[in-house]
Amino acid sequence: MWKLDKILMPVDGSEYSLKAAKFSTSCAKQFDSTVIILHCHKPDFCYANDKDYEAIHARIEDKAEVMLDRYREIYDKAGVKHWEIIPNPPAAQAIVEVADKEAVDLIIMGTHGRTDLQGLLLGSVTHKVLHLAHCPVMVIR
Repeated sequence: MWKLDKILMPVDGSEYSLKAAKFSTSCAKQFDSTVIILHCHKPDFCYANDKDYEAIHARIEDKAEVMLDRYREIYDKAGVKHWEIIPNPPAAQAIVEVADKEAVDLIIMGTHGRTDLQGLLLGSVTHKVLHLAHCPVMVIR
């Protein structure tokens, strides 16, 4: 039987990401898996004034925490073991690196429903992960 010890769940707060997270709870429950929630902050910009930088960075972190609370609640309510990683961007590269480092068995992520060509032209994170990941990737639409 195929093992599914770790599931990587990249999240961005979108409707598609929430749908994928809800779907991942059934997989995690069925296989008694642990879910790793991954969220990449938007890139920080360099500001000449350290005070501005600290305030902007704190605001980004606060927004991320509020967004991550929604996912924590999904997994807590479902009784699914989970923990989180907040790596630095770029997102696709971070997802693939975390998947390799943590030896995940499956990546489950949402898509915005773009076509293959649009994904390639737009640099879609999902499209990049599909082509770079060394483990199975399940895309929820």
